[in-house]
Amino acid sequence: MTVHFVYRCDVIGEPTALYRRRFDDATVIDWFRNHWQTIEEPQDFAHAEALLGTDVYSFSEVFRYVRESGMPPPTTIEEVRDALSWCYHTEIRYEEHCVQVLTDDDDTDMAYYFFDDAFAAAHPDLTAYLLLDGPLPDGAGEPGWRPADEDVGSAVFRGTGEGRIYVVAQIRDDSSLLEDLAASDVDLIEGLRLPEMCRQLMNLGAAQAEDWGWYCFENLRETLLGGDLTEDHERAFVQALQAEPGDEATWRAYADWLMERDGPSPGCRLLRQALPRLRGLQNGDPGRNVVHVGEHVVHLCLHGGADSFDQLILFDDLWGAAHPALAGALIRLGGRWDVLSTGDEDSI
Repeated sequence: MTVHFVYRCDVIGEPTALYRRRFDDATVIDWFRNHWQTIEEPQDFAHAEALLGTDVYSFSEVFRYVRESGMPPPTTIEEVRDALSWCYHTEIRYEEHCVQVLTDDDDTDMAYYFFDDAFAAAHPDLTAYLLLDGPLPDGAGEPGWRPADEDVGSAVFRGTGEGRIYVVAQIRDDSSLLEDLAASDVDLIEGLRLPEMCRQLMNLGAAQAEDWGWYCFENLRETLLGGDLTEDHERAFVQALQAEPGDEATWRAYADWLMERDGPSPGCRLLRQALPRLRGLQNGDPGRNVVHVGEHVVHLCLHGGADSFDQLILFDDLWGAAHPALAGALIRLGGRWDVLSTGDEDSI
């Protein structure tokens, strides 16, 4: 049995803004029981950091609670809650096999989650992304997938084709990124799928690209149209498309050229070349961007300066059908801090 710990914070140098650690404990309650010990100041801070493997804001206060309250190890999730309540927090949500904490250090808000295998088995739709090892897998299923909760944002663009792209963006511009999340923050691009997105962007004007909402799209359009993205024989195709992005013959010729070399679609290839060149909102270093691009899913970890990374995740309805649990979990990630809430939890 395993207890899973996930720290969600965009300023700790983790490109995905998620730090994950697993412990060999049976339940969340057992994890706290097994680590319930008196640690004197100032060693409690270093002990908490060594235990979790990263500096989680205010978590060392758990050991102050143990030291000052004299309470025995917990036997209920409510007693775990009582210990965590000594940590600085905005909100705590809890149920038998899961605890979620939202906190902040005045400059940045962050969240952390403890949950165990029993919770993961009961709620694979909630835990799929937090448990993911490695990049998002590619794939395509049947058209028309939609999340179980249709309370997502309105369309920022309506194309004339088929499909839908979901835009999950975590881009910080103030101290309360997570606390302010709402379901409407997940944007939609209607009538378009990811393989056609580059072509659509290249055919839009700057103002139209800006209307897509996130500055990344305008930056991406500029890079696609003006960047020296490829080398050798491929460069001729790309330069022709940059000059005439509406030229159907060139798009088809480029697709054939890539196919002959077992390459991806033109849209996928251009995203792989352009996204690593984007610069973050706070003058980040493009060399530190981490990019995963499939035919139907994109994850851009955009370096935002210092140890911060913003997130831009795009997937279309075909990918959602192939990976419905992951797709639903990503929708929740984009719309709320308490991604593990089942509706049966309590809160303080």
